[in-house]
Amino acid sequence: MKNYYNNNNKSKKNISKKSLYLAIFFVVVSTLLIVAVSLKRSFNASKNEPELSHHSNDIAIPTSGVQKGIKKPDSNESSSNEGNKQAEKEPVSTQAKKPTAAIKPDELEKKAPVKKAVFSKFVKPVEGKIVQAFSNNELVLSKTLGEYRTHNGVDIEVLPQTPVKSVCDGVVVDLFNDTGRWGTCVEIKHNSGVVFVYRGLSSENLNVKLDSKVKAGEIIGIVGQTNVFESALGSHLHLEVKKGDDFVDPLKYIKQ
Repeated sequence: MKNYYNNNNKSKKNISKKSLYLAIFFVVVSTLLIVAVSLKRSFNASKNEPELSHHSNDIAIPTSGVQKGIKKPDSNESSSNEGNKQAEKEPVSTQAKKPTAAIKPDELEKKAPVKKAVFSKFVKPVEGKIVQAFSNNELVLSKTLGEYRTHNGVDIEVLPQTPVKSVCDGVVVDLFNDTGRWGTCVEIKHNSGVVFVYRGLSSENLNVKLDSKVKAGEIIGIVGQTNVFESALGSHLHLEVKKGDDFVDPLKYIKQ
């Protein structure tokens, strides 16, 4: 009888120990599962962190609180929607890093105008036909003198008393009457140093004086009958251009 009770007690104790072990086992397994899930979530969060920090300079990320009426997404929803969020953020980042457009030349002049060198235009002194061209140091026959001479200018055929315009802006550096030869002459120096010489003007209708400043197109006088050297050509203007000590073709400055 004693053995029966002893065996019964031993079996009860064994069952209690097994129940305790099973309970401990289940607690341990549950704890491990919870830890594993937590580690998995932490790993996913840390995996997404570089992408968020990549845009931290371009997009402000709220650090506290969730706006009322908006459901806070869990980690699974966050990871599944990461591609959509990335697509939405990318244009913002691209726009922020977009280089400044080049300024157009016309806009640059408006913002910071640059002073440019101003050169006066050259105009025709008279309108007419070229009856004697520039000889470029070659000897040509003078119809008036009947001899070969160099022709250092151009002769432009016009009617008597035709107004003569200044070819350029400049200053009257000489004004004289070469009686019996070229007649009344006016020399105007351009700001580049080139001197324009007008020969055969009328001595009574000069509109300039020595040291007068003139503008391109300003009337300086009229064509006269004072050019004896070329009287055989009829009424015309004799125009010369001097560059230093040399004569150059006036047609390089005026186009007929």
